[in-house]
Formats: sequence, structure tokens, C-alpha cells
Amino acid sequence: MVYQGKDAAVEEKFQSFGLGPRVVLSLSEDYWGKNRIVYFDNYFSSLDLLEKLKAKNTLACGTIKSDRVGLPKQMKPDKEMTRGDIDYRVSKMDVTYCKWHDNRVVHLISNYHGTKSTTVKRMQKDGSRKDIACPEIVPDYNRYMGGVDRADRLRQAYCINRRSKKMVA
Repeated sequence: MVYQGKDAAVEEKFQSFGLGPRVVLSLSEDYWGKNRIVYFDNYFSSLDLLEKLKAKNTLACGTIKSDRVGLPKQMKPDKEMTRGDIDYRVSKMDVTYCKWHDNRVVHLISNYHGTKSTTVKRMQKDGSRKDIACPEIVPDYNRYMGGVDRADRLRQAYCINRRSKKMVA
């Protein structure tokens, strides 16, 4: 869906949602209740989107910006978190919002993951690998969104190098 400016016509049924959530709702509507899982990054995520998809029997998860409307404010402060720390909150509609410290703090939201934890292997400064705690959302998100995130990074690197007129192999 191509963004056509703020004056573009909006489907009435999704008018109460922001631009990102409207795109997700429009593109996923044909799959509601059909045993599908929708993944998206923080541009598209919001608490009301996850609640709407849950009400339509559609599973969803993704990263989310920490300042989105409706997210709990009483989370553990970033400065107090160390690698592997997790803080969870669950909404009245069972949407899980969590904050996890990896190399930096990552915010995630899901309407089907609970508060279970697992582990991921991470490289230490000395080159060894270590298991650190993480929310169950992380491996799922990385498995299904990893390619998109890599493509975004490559596209960004291409744009930067193109502006500086340097070739990168």
C-alpha cells in the first residue's frame, strides 16, 4: 500500500487507528480467524492493533516504540536493566508487553505469547558464546522478521553509500 499523504481516503472501519495499524488491518483482513500469525516492526505496532487482531482471532506480535499510547508506564527503568533482564505487563485483553535488555533495551508486544522466558546465545566480548534469558517473543520475531530487518539494513546502507558515491561489495 502506497502512502498518499494525510488527506488520502481512509476506510471508515479502520478510521480510529493510526496509519501503521490501518495498513496492517487492511492487508490482514482477509486472513482474520484463519490460523495465521502477523509479524510487524515498531512502525506498525500499537496496543489497540494487537487487541483488535486478538478480537478477530488473529495472532500477532512485533517490536513497539516505548512511547506508544496505552502502554504501561510503570516498567523497570532502562538504566536499571542489565543484559538478560525482562519486565512484563499483560493487558486486560491478554496482550503482553515486554521490555528486554539485549545489547540495548528492546520493546515487544504480542497477543499470543505469555510471560514465558527462554534463552538465546549471545557472543561475549572475549569471543565466547553465552546463553542469556529472553522473552519467548524474541526467537519467534527474529525467525520471521529477520529477513525484513536485514533487507532494511542493506537498503539503508545502500542509500548511505549512494549519497557518498562509494561502492560497497
